[in-house]
Amino acid sequence: MAFDQSGTANLAANQVVVRSTVVEDTQEIVSAFLNERARLIAKNQPSPERRIDRLNGNDANNGGVSGFGLAAVDGAIPFALVLDEGSAQFSYSLRRSQAPAADAQYSVDAISLFGHFGLRPEATVAPESSRQDAVGPGHGGGHSDRPIADEGPPGDGEFGTRDLEPPSGVFAAANGRFPDVVEGEAPVRRFDIWAEGRFSRFSASSGKGDFFIAHAGADYLVTPDLPVGIGAQIDWTDYNATTVGTADGLGFMAGPYATARLASNLYVDASLSWGLSDNRVSPYGTYEDSFSAGRWRASAALFGAFEHEALLIRPDSNCPGSQSKAKPAPTASTM
Repeated sequence: MAFDQSGTANLAANQVVVRSTVVEDTQEIVSAFLNERARLIAKNQPSPERRIDRLNGNDANNGGVSGFGLAAVDGAIPFALVLDEGSAQFSYSLRRSQAPAADAQYSVDAISLFGHFGLRPEATVAPESSRQDAVGPGHGGGHSDRPIADEGPPGDGEFGTRDLEPPSGVFAAANGRFPDVVEGEAPVRRFDIWAEGRFSRFSASSGKGDFFIAHAGADYLVTPDLPVGIGAQIDWTDYNATTVGTADGLGFMAGPYATARLASNLYVDASLSWGLSDNRVSPYGTYEDSFSAGRWRASAALFGAFEHEALLIRPDSNCPGSQSKAKPAPTASTM
């Protein structure tokens, strides 16, 4: 836009000032991108369940795969994987994978399975002649008013598939782990290697996109009430602003962490990590700038774990802090 000295748009003015907003637009997208990524990283930190189980001596094998109405819980699978539309998560622990496992369990949720394909299964009643023929001689010529899908051995489900026991492990809605399968106390495993990861699509007021994060680490049980370790994370974010701009970045952080038991059901958790990220931004889709960013994250949390029958209650108070600073600040390549 061109302005004269009085501020009036006038291409014929004696003095014309041309102002570009490329730098401001670029920095606005970068700021929104970094803020949204920081929020996603904070939301997708490692679950405290594994560390609580370590302190309580719960060596529970939670291997299995679940998603789209299907579940296979099997200790022969060394990891837990949960799939859903637009999201996925996995977890692995050396300690858990070496623990005794319950018998393999498999289940099918037909309504959920068909629902992913836009179908809604319903039981149908067969014609009267078909039902009478199905009854056959020796039954007094009578017939049942039940849907034909219900005919079958006792225990068959609504659609003729056998009802299996509800899955356990990461697929159990009650407490998120297998029940104990070995009587008595399991041997203490002081060392553990673990990994967790999540993928999801996100949508916010400033934009939307895809996010992936993976955590891995190793810790040692110094005392029965204190595991300490070192962990690392790698994350990737693909961000599309509500305007035409886009940004994406790959980053990592690493640092120490510790969890301590203060009382039978009270724990404190602390972590500190540093890292870098490599990022790209395109404010108009016509060119692309790259920039790096240094970052750190510190977190301290006080939380509890109380079990009542099949209900697990985990109140917590978390005080996270983080910062991600571009260096140098991005500038437009066209200027």
